[in-house]
Amino acid sequence: MMDKRTHLFDVDGVIVPDRWFIAINDYLDSIGKPTYNSRDEFKTFYLGSEAFPDEKERNAFFDHFAKYNFYDGLKPIDGAVDGLRELSERDNVYLATSCYVMEGRRDFLNEYEQKVGWVMDNLPFIPSKNVIAISPKHLLRGDSITDDSMKNLNGDIQTKLLFTDWHNKGISKAELDAGGIVRANHWGDVMEQLK
Repeated sequence: MMDKRTHLFDVDGVIVPDRWFIAINDYLDSIGKPTYNSRDEFKTFYLGSEAFPDEKERNAFFDHFAKYNFYDGLKPIDGAVDGLRELSERDNVYLATSCYVMEGRRDFLNEYEQKVGWVMDNLPFIPSKNVIAISPKHLLRGDSITDDSMKNLNGDIQTKLLFTDWHNKGISKAELDAGGIVRANHWGDVMEQLK
């Protein structure tokens, strides 16, 4: 019998769409301002700062954001549930996810609970103990890691997959090759790499 491999997956941008875009449009709609049509309208990864460059307006957005669980009703990215189910039947699957903590604000401390709740509802085959809250992902060990951020793919893991999202489309093949990273445009690519 072969040893089980260990696969690590980011949640936001790999399993579920980035909820910041949804939250920004929800807030703009609530105050009667025009919403964004696409994530492609943003130039940086930090949507909140770009959408609300004024600190007072940005803080009002964060106040609004902290009141809601934006994982409620969030649909998984196509192929994620089936892919994770298949992998979990033969290997170890862990979800390694950053949880947003804003300096000096305790109202964001419930994000881990919200993510675990979403996993329990949508991925019941992944034990909640396999959901890891971590930002410095280079500390993780496993056979593969799939993330939408290049900075999270710099650890000592053999297979590194960059899951394509709006903010990483401009990363060149040369940059990926230099880091030993393979691009996964969708879950079919993920499953092909991890077979």
